[in-house]
Amino acid sequence: MHTLNRRSLALLAALPLAMLPPLPALAADDAADIARVEQALNSFETLQTRFTQIASNGAVSEGELYIRRPGRLRLAYKAPNPLLIVADGTWLVMHDVETKQVDRYPLTDTAIRVLVQKDVKFGGRLAVKTVERGAGVLRISVFDRQRPGDGLITLIFEDLANRLLFRQWEVLDAQGLLTRFMLAEPKVNIALDAKLFVFNDERPLDSTRPQ
Repeated sequence: MHTLNRRSLALLAALPLAMLPPLPALAADDAADIARVEQALNSFETLQTRFTQIASNGAVSEGELYIRRPGRLRLAYKAPNPLLIVADGTWLVMHDVETKQVDRYPLTDTAIRVLVQKDVKFGGRLAVKTVERGAGVLRISVFDRQRPGDGLITLIFEDLANRLLFRQWEVLDAQGLLTRFMLAEPKVNIALDAKLFVFNDERPLDSTRPQ
């Protein structure tokens, strides 16, 4: 499997990361911004957009992202990256179309699950580590309290006229390397074909693999 594909797999499959340090105290106005992020994420059931992925070494991949909540996601990379990632509500499947290699992970064990939950709510198991504000930008970094080794995912919103638009996410890996996913003009709450979220495994049947 290509190096970039392995990096993508590691990011989405939530390979163990170094233990996160204790949470800093959140500022008094953080609660309001956390509620705004929850509302922004919960405002859409479906999302479609082109994306650009930038790895820590500067390698760039492009593709199309589809989300249908709860639990469905498709990351279809453009050539020359042969990776296809599909979440069907139960499994996250990573398929290298060149080598025919297929890897499956329980969706609940992946970092990407924060994007496809039915109702996003921070403060319990899904904890906020930091809230950062910039000129027209709001960033919120979250992790799973019960699985702190899963890593840190940062959601980035454009904040204009008191309206949040989901624009990027970042994932930090075990070596402290950062990979960024940038979204281009997301379309939300549009009809998406259910077949987008079905992976048809054409390999010979294997009784040991999940069906």
